[in-house]
Amino acid sequence: MNSNDTNWGTESLQTLYKISNIINAARTRQELLADFLDVFTRNIKVNASLIRLLMDDGWMEIVSSVGIDKDQLIQFHKTPIDGSMFSRSSEVVGESNEPFLRQIFKNSSATVFAIPVRYHVRTLGVINLFMTDRNTLSAEEQKLWITAGEHLGLALDKFLEDAEQKQLLIQNERNIIANELHDSLAQTLASLRFQVRVLDQALQPSGEYSTISGIEQVEHGLDEAYTDLRELIAHCRIPVEKQGLIPSIKRVVEKFREETNIHILLQCECQNPDIPANMEMNVYRIVQELSLIH
Repeated sequence: MNSNDTNWGTESLQTLYKISNIINAARTRQELLADFLDVFTRNIKVNASLIRLLMDDGWMEIVSSVGIDKDQLIQFHKTPIDGSMFSRSSEVVGESNEPFLRQIFKNSSATVFAIPVRYHVRTLGVINLFMTDRNTLSAEEQKLWITAGEHLGLALDKFLEDAEQKQLLIQNERNIIANELHDSLAQTLASLRFQVRVLDQALQPSGEYSTISGIEQVEHGLDEAYTDLRELIAHCRIPVEKQGLIPSIKRVVEKFREETNIHILLQCECQNPDIPANMEMNVYRIVQELSLIH
């Protein structure tokens, strides 16, 4: 729908103004979703509403609602993708025929509208509106609802981008800390371990038992401290971002072989897995933790 197809009415402009205000004021994604839905549904006077977003696992998840029974929300918290909604043009508000939506609202005669939440060509989710007194929309209403969905999509993408940027900054800081630990404390501990070991060997032939025993305790303590520090450095470093998941796992496996002389086979059937960055990191951490058990 072209923005010149219909002129904005006063009520529509007021609604968009309120939506812009809550988008700019929202501090968290959940606050954005709740405030957006509250303002939007109160101003267009619907019986109930909900927002479902597409999750990384391919399901739709209810993330905010107004006028919906909590038990129903729990029962239908995650739902399959509404294929018809996702195939429509982003310029169309359509009726949704998903049976579970009528179960949520507990009214078979209600009209359920679906407003796509999109950012450019990427679909992020859908807004569902429940209305009992009408089943048609004016051109201005369609324009208002689509514009509201686009505003929400833009705001959600910004929150996602901000979160990714924040995570990147954290990862960079952790890498800097890991490098500092490696170049300073780790080197110092390694030097002390070597000096104590040389001292221990020198005193073995003629030293007293208590002296040798004390040195061996110091040596053991340094070994434990050095091992703990290496694990800390490994946890701080984030190799997945630059190298990719599979090469990072191969490095962990190779390091395990070198340190333990244990034969271990890495079977990999997918060289470039298409999974989210946070899931990649979780997989890497699991493999890393297993390599440290020995």
